[in-house]
Amino acid sequence: MRAAAVGFVLVTAGVVWSRSTGSPPDGAPSAVSNVFATTKVAERSLVRLPDGSEVHLGPASSLRTVAGFGNGAREVELSGEAVFRVQHDAARPFRIRAAGAVIEDLGTVFVVRAVMQEPLRVAVSEGSVSVGRAGTPAGRATVLNPRDVAFLSDTGDAIVQRDVDVDRYSAWARERVELIFDNMPLRSVFAELERWYDVKFEVTDPAVLSRTLNAPVAGVSIDEVLQVMNTALELRFERDGRVVRLAVPVRTGMTPQSAPQVGGGA
Repeated sequence: MRAAAVGFVLVTAGVVWSRSTGSPPDGAPSAVSNVFATTKVAERSLVRLPDGSEVHLGPASSLRTVAGFGNGAREVELSGEAVFRVQHDAARPFRIRAAGAVIEDLGTVFVVRAVMQEPLRVAVSEGSVSVGRAGTPAGRATVLNPRDVAFLSDTGDAIVQRDVDVDRYSAWARERVELIFDNMPLRSVFAELERWYDVKFEVTDPAVLSRTLNAPVAGVSIDEVLQVMNTALELRFERDGRVVRLAVPVRTGMTPQSAPQVGGGA
């Protein structure tokens, strides 16, 4: 399977007016606060914003425009992930508030992933952006340029990776499901798969949740995904309708224990 990835937000400006592609009603005020959300498994939606920007919202995600949007600064609040294409306007800064951080457009296209229990991730495709915890002075925020990716935890400074193939972070926005797990803890892997497939994971041994997965998942069924996990982790996942349960390890026949990371993790 070719490499793919999850979690991508390209930032834009504007107001979300409906749950489908479209423009705001004629004469509608820009100060209205509006919410756009995806609620179905694997749901993705494209919304065209009043300023010509676009937002491609990922599964289980929501975007809210702050009241007064467009009157001075353009500000939105994000939960989850989305792909934004920004109409840059230096006179009206565009800011995203997500997971306790503020991301500001200094260029055109950038990516943000704000998912619970994971570090905030920002990847820049075009132009540049600044990122920092809410309340961080502008001069101390981290500036990212094309092919930069930053990870920002609840505390501490941003960890920046340079010269990264950031296109992989928008792969989920294409026609088929394309995900990649870069040494991701299984608790996050399970949550991600539940967003994309109509399943629910049940694990009785918490030690398993700290195991990590390093594998691509591109355009395959949930059964094929489970087979990849079975092989990579030497565990056995069994599906009963919507429920996926962890059986005894394939090789040991014993209760799963903490183990060295698959693919280079711990």
